[in-house]
Formats: sequence, C-alpha cells, structure tokens
Amino acid sequence: MPGGGTRKNESRRIATIRELKDETNLTAHSLKYLFTFNESLLNSRGKKRKIVNKHKVFLVNTKGRISVGDEVKHFAYYKDENVVLSEQTKKIIEKYLCLKK
Repeated sequence: MPGGGTRKNESRRIATIRELKDETNLTAHSLKYLFTFNESLLNSRGKKRKIVNKHKVFLVNTKGRISVGDEVKHFAYYKDENVVLSEQTKKIIEKYLCLKK
C-alpha cells in the first residue's frame, strides 16, 4: 500500500495520486475516499502518547504497469497466505473489508 505525507498546500487526494505515481509508476484512474484510520503512537516505555498518526485511506483504480521508484526498497507478489503485514496494515485492511460487507 503506497503511502506518504502531504506537501505544503497539497490536498490528501493529490498527495495520494502523487505518492502512487512516485512509488509504483501507476496512474490513478479514479479515486474514492474510504475512511480515516487513527493510530496512537507509543513512546519508548510502551505507553500511548497524545500524538495520533492519521491515515487517509483511498480506493484507487489505476492504469499502467508497475515499476518501483527510488523510495521503494523491495517489491514482490505474494499469495495471500504468505503475506507478512504490520499490525497497522492489517487493521486498515480489516476495516476496509468490513466496509465491503
């Protein structure tokens, strides 16, 4: 799932299109905002801090052929049962799947 921050005076929608292109070389054909996923960050002692990481999640239909940009360290295709995901990514996918029901 490509991601990244917004630039000064850049909307989340435009940032999503830009990051997708930068990281995968795919062009957004259509873009639909789905939800915000808030994640409380932990401090060095494992306690929640007041800072919350807010992810804006979009469903994007794309055109093009994937080729990774300079920011991408590794790219591969996996079968479902072999994918290793961060807890944060799992929660975002679970929330998306609940929306589809």
